[in-house]
Amino acid sequence: MTSEQEEGAIALFSAFDRNKDGRLSYEDLRQGFKKSGVDISGEELKDLVDRFDLDGDGALDFSEMLSVMAALQKTNSAKQELLKIFKVMDRNGNKRISKSELQRSMALYLDCHSHGCGNG
Repeated sequence: MTSEQEEGAIALFSAFDRNKDGRLSYEDLRQGFKKSGVDISGEELKDLVDRFDLDGDGALDFSEMLSVMAALQKTNSAKQELLKIFKVMDRNGNKRISKSELQRSMALYLDCHSHGCGNG
């Protein structure tokens, strides 16, 4: 994590931590996401806390929040990679992959995979 990212994480944590107790409760997170314009359901938020609350106290401390941010960043990177692949496959740019575009992409992939290409 760069120092700029760390500063951003600290600022985000501080903004969400309404009572400044060093922990983000369910309500802190709900309000923080709402103010940030992030649409997250109560169930999704509960799942997030359950998944990342490593000490089981029902809230996220700073290190647990960093884990959330890292997971979200990883998910975002994966989505960006998938979007790049989609754009390559969508040769005519109509935001749909036709049967012929899929066939062409699969043929290129299989040819590359069987003959070796790139740096892998």
